[in-house]
Amino acid sequence: MMRIHRIPVRTAAASVLAAALAISAADAQSAAPVMLDGAFDEWSAAPVVVSDPADAPAPYADVREVRVRDDAEGVYLMLVLERPVSLQALDGTLQLVMNTDGEAATGWAEAGMRGVDAVVEFSPRTPNGQLAGVSLRAARRPGEAPQERPATDAGVIMSPTHAAQRFEIRLRRGEPFRFGRRLAARFVARGRGDAVVDRTEVFSAPLPPGEPRP
Repeated sequence: MMRIHRIPVRTAAASVLAAALAISAADAQSAAPVMLDGAFDEWSAAPVVVSDPADAPAPYADVREVRVRDDAEGVYLMLVLERPVSLQALDGTLQLVMNTDGEAATGWAEAGMRGVDAVVEFSPRTPNGQLAGVSLRAARRPGEAPQERPATDAGVIMSPTHAAQRFEIRLRRGEPFRFGRRLAARFVARGRGDAVVDRTEVFSAPLPPGEPRP
């Protein structure tokens, strides 16, 4: 004779309630604006756009994971590294090479990508030969040669500013970042002699019209 297992109504209701609360919590985290506070709670629901193995030798930056979010004010990246580093005082240079409008016909070719519109460099080589700070290369107008510009003037902000394994990076919408409907990008890590020591695959992320920040 077949046995029929009955689930108590209270148990079933509790399970449904717990599932609903978990979904609501995840939705709340995904809707929370990026705060650049080093907490990373609002990133849990953001999909990973690229994963990279631990393959760069110490002490260089070794990119492991990247996530992307956006809103009406900016485009944000969460960067996970293999080991703690200070982005503004690296032993080499970490480049974020971007095709900001998703068009291969605009921009220039660099790091195996076509249509590059902007490159953010963490710990670029300064005129006195040191590696420090943050710089930006971007064209002032489509079709022009890229020029180095102050990253802070372009709204490039990162957190934390001390050594860490995870970082939040904000790129302000508007000139010189002419973001379109889709971003294509990759991270490239270079040693002191400019040789490539790590490079992610090119990743892509949709950039729908951003929601206003609350």
